[in-house]
Amino acid sequence: MTSNALFKQLGSSGIQVPAIGFGTWQYAGGVAPLSAAIDYGAFIDTAESYGSEEVVGEAIRSRRGSVFLATKVRPRYFRRKELIKAADESLQRLGTDYIDLYQLHWPNYTVPIEETMAAME
Repeated sequence: MTSNALFKQLGSSGIQVPAIGFGTWQYAGGVAPLSAAIDYGAFIDTAESYGSEEVVGEAIRSRRGSVFLATKVRPRYFRRKELIKAADESLQRLGTDYIDLYQLHWPNYTVPIEETMAAME
């Protein structure tokens, strides 16, 4: 990330996140626009359901340590075993060994939030 990038604190975590994000829902622009966004200090936001994790992985491959990466899990995978499997599959598609911010994409009122949060930990 560039040193000029503006950052915001993520909740009360103390973690600083670039103030500008590049979303990849319905994304079909290839690696170059993603790389340019990263050059300008943007974080990258994707999700397993977007079908863009692979191209995001290509864009971050050579500079993973300088990119804040967010992705999301589908509500159907909020049970512990499925959530952990979904996270592993996202990691594989992204070609990385960590995700900076892993989010619940939508609510799922049929799975106890305690189970989901325990898996997220």
